[in-house]
Amino acid sequence: WQIKIIARPKEITLDLLRAYGFDYEMLPHYDGLMNKTIGLLRIELGYWKIARAFHPDVIISMSSVYSAHVSRLIGKPNIAFGDTPASKGSLFNFVQHVLFAPFANIICTPDVFPYRFSTSRHVTYNGYHELAYLHPKHFKPDPFILKEVGLTEKDSFIVMRFAAWDAVHDLGQRGFKDIRERIEFVKKMENFARVFVTSEVAIPELKKNELTLPPEKIHSLLAYATLYIGEGATMASEAGVLGVPWIFVYTQRLPYLDDQERNFNLGYTVNDASKALEIAAKIFQIENLKIQWQKKRQKLLKDKIDVCDFITNLIIASSREN
Repeated sequence: WQIKIIARPKEITLDLLRAYGFDYEMLPHYDGLMNKTIGLLRIELGYWKIARAFHPDVIISMSSVYSAHVSRLIGKPNIAFGDTPASKGSLFNFVQHVLFAPFANIICTPDVFPYRFSTSRHVTYNGYHELAYLHPKHFKPDPFILKEVGLTEKDSFIVMRFAAWDAVHDLGQRGFKDIRERIEFVKKMENFARVFVTSEVAIPELKKNELTLPPEKIHSLLAYATLYIGEGATMASEAGVLGVPWIFVYTQRLPYLDDQERNFNLGYTVNDASKALEIAAKIFQIENLKIQWQKKRQKLLKDKIDVCDFITNLIIASSREN
């Protein structure tokens, strides 16, 4: 297989591609709703030029409007993966059902996704996105990571993530109220254990807590954490898949995290800092915490599929159909 990767300079995307040695072509990224709207055609024009020259058999994406449109323009199938539902009446709902779904050929979601896309072939699977790269068949944490941050396997520590809230699906939602609440919360959590912070927004007051590891090493560190707390839903799910307790602070519940919470007791979704602090205090009182959560993880792994195998087989089958 020949693979062409198209990326945009958003968050740590380019850092990861370079770290893993993947070649890629870059398209622009725009912040703000107005800029995103204006930049839509510019991005799709650049995408179309790259795709037309490469002649792909199939285009794979993460619920990408750009990929769905370009796939139609060049007459090739688009397989799109998504796991975040849209609230009725929201801008994200418009994007999902009007700009994206009618153009994608196959839309794949976890089977806990709350609704079906009627305009496309909707395929569900028994798992989460995070099991595509953190399933034990594909990932083993590097214990040397602890030495890099000055810890041992006996030490307790917390990983926290703060979001920028600039994604379309984040409009109207929030986690912690403001920067001040984030700072105060970190200070309170330091009474329990060392706190590492990764943030999409600059918080100078938390400089000493800032996680400076290369992004490709974060999952090894997370695998040894005592607890994850944050506004990042993906990292919460990653923690659960790795057998680490998580507390997700957000005003909307997400189906894949609800599945981890209700069926495997791996974590908790809360909508304010005080509730997060209350649950964190209880977690640190649990005896043999890591052993208990690893047992929960094993139950999850036994119940779910290897999503990487599922994706690979789906791509191969779709390309043959085409």
